[in-house]
Amino acid sequence: KEETQEEGLKTTKSLEKRLELARLILRKLEQQPLRWTPLLKATIQVSGSPPRLYYILKYLEKNGFVQHVTINKKPHWTITEKGKELLRVLSEKSNKDWVIAVSYTHLRAHETVLD
Repeated sequence: KEETQEEGLKTTKSLEKRLELARLILRKLEQQPLRWTPLLKATIQVSGSPPRLYYILKYLEKNGFVQHVTINKKPHWTITEKGKELLRVLSEKSNKDWVIAVSYTHLRAHETVLD
């Protein structure tokens, strides 16, 4: 199945939003560990909904960029060293640079399947 240009633009916009949210989460956690509600309040403008924040946060945790810590017997999220490195890389490149690289890889994957 070929991806239409409109579908490609939707995918690109979706990826840009996810990268922006991941970068914002990592920035907030670099400043200080946060509980769920303060993190949600700090990111709701970008995340748009609690589930979107939750899924990005879980992705970051699964891949070792953030972790749970207990502070005063309460769970908090904090950035890891790996997360600080990701934040540095994401901050150096614009979303457009990332999207172009990912879009090219995505395109090559389609071409490989078609070969």
